[in-house]
Amino acid sequence: MEFPGLGKRCGLLECKQLDFLPFKCSHCELVFCKDHFMPDKHMCTHGSVSVIEAGEPLKHYCCTHDDCSTSSSMEMCCKVCNKHFCLHHRHHGCSDTDQMTRDKERSKWEAPKRQFELAKAEADRQVDASLNRAKKKESLNKTALKIQLMRLKGKAAGSKGILVSDRVYFLIYPPLTFPQKSKAVFVAKQWSIGRVIDSVADICDIPNRNNQTTATKLRLFHHHDGQTLCTEMERKLDELLNEGTVMDGETLVLEYVNEKDHDSFCLKCLDQYKD
Repeated sequence: MEFPGLGKRCGLLECKQLDFLPFKCSHCELVFCKDHFMPDKHMCTHGSVSVIEAGEPLKHYCCTHDDCSTSSSMEMCCKVCNKHFCLHHRHHGCSDTDQMTRDKERSKWEAPKRQFELAKAEADRQVDASLNRAKKKESLNKTALKIQLMRLKGKAAGSKGILVSDRVYFLIYPPLTFPQKSKAVFVAKQWSIGRVIDSVADICDIPNRNNQTTATKLRLFHHHDGQTLCTEMERKLDELLNEGTVMDGETLVLEYVNEKDHDSFCLKCLDQYKD
C-alpha cells in the first residue's frame, strides 16, 4: 500500500530521496534528507551562509620518559631539558642536585625555624621562671603576713568597744617628722577610711588637722610600694578588704601630704620608714 502524500523528497538534485522525516534548512528554507540538510552538504546558496572549514587536528604530546606512552593535549616542558613529560614523570630527576647541595639548601631554609623555636623556648623558660618566682614570693608574703598578724593581735592598741570579730590589725609607721617607732593598732572594718585615719592618729598620738581646709592632711599608704590606701575618705574599710586593696595585718604608713601636690598619692624613700 502506497502513501503518495506522506514524506518529502530531498531538495538536492543528485539525491531526490523520499524522506519521511525531512529537515528544513534554516537558511534557504529548502527540504533535505538527513544526509544533506547541513548547508555545506547541499551547497547552500543563501548569502549569509558561511561555511566553517574544519580546523587543524589537535596535537598530542607524548611523554619522553622511557617506557611511558601517556599523551596529553597540553605540552609541559621541563625548564632544564626542554622536553615534554606527563604529570606522573614531571619530577624525572633532570634538575636534581647532589645530596650535599640539597642538605645545605634544606639547612638554609630550616635555620629561621630553628631560631624561632629556640627563641620561643627561651621566652617560655623566662616566663615560667617569672611565674614561679611570683608564686613563691606571694606564698612567702602570705606566710609572713599571717605571722605578723598573729604578733599584732597580742600587742595592738585600739578601741575596746570594737568586737573581736570586727577588728582589723595594722602595723603603723608614723610620719618622718615624728621620730617614733612603729605601732600595732586595730580598727573596725565597718569604719570609713577617714575615721580609720582619725583613730590611728589618736592611738599613735599624731596631730590630726584633717578637719581644717588649708592644713596638710594625714593619709595612709602601703609600706611595700608607697601607694595611697584610698583617696575616698568615705569608703568603708570592709570594701577595701573584700577587693584585696588592703590586707589584715598589713604594714601601713601614716604621713602628712599636700593634696594639691601630684606626688601626694605615692610616697618616696620608703626605706626611711623603719624602726
